[in-house]
Amino acid sequence: MKKIILIIFLLHGITGNSQQPEKIIEFHELSINDSFEFDDYEIKFVDVLSDNRCPKAVMCIVAGEAKVAFEVYKSGKILSKQILRFTPTVYLPNSQGNIYNSDLIKITGVELTPYPVLDNSILKSDYRLKLVFEEILQ
Repeated sequence: MKKIILIIFLLHGITGNSQQPEKIIEFHELSINDSFEFDDYEIKFVDVLSDNRCPKAVMCIVAGEAKVAFEVYKSGKILSKQILRFTPTVYLPNSQGNIYNSDLIKITGVELTPYPVLDNSILKSDYRLKLVFEEILQ
């Protein structure tokens, strides 16, 4: 019994002393054609390609999804064009860095608002893409 307690104490001491790197976490919200810049990179929210998410207070057989297009630039030159899917059944922060991912920086699209409401159409100008920007400091 004493050995087990000693092992637990030692393991806790080893893991308790390990320091997590410091992070900067910022939240950003982009409208269509807006962009977010960091270093010499730019993330541009290009368009909502489709939004067939099941409206609030409606029972749907399929939850639906929204698709957004965005582009990643470096030094003014396009690196990639991508499509991000938002579904009610996918928790996007589990896909950290789904927009941009490097050893030190992760940019994650976490939400597309507004959420559809029955008999209410959403204007393209009303859409907002919410991003989480994480940078590990060295």
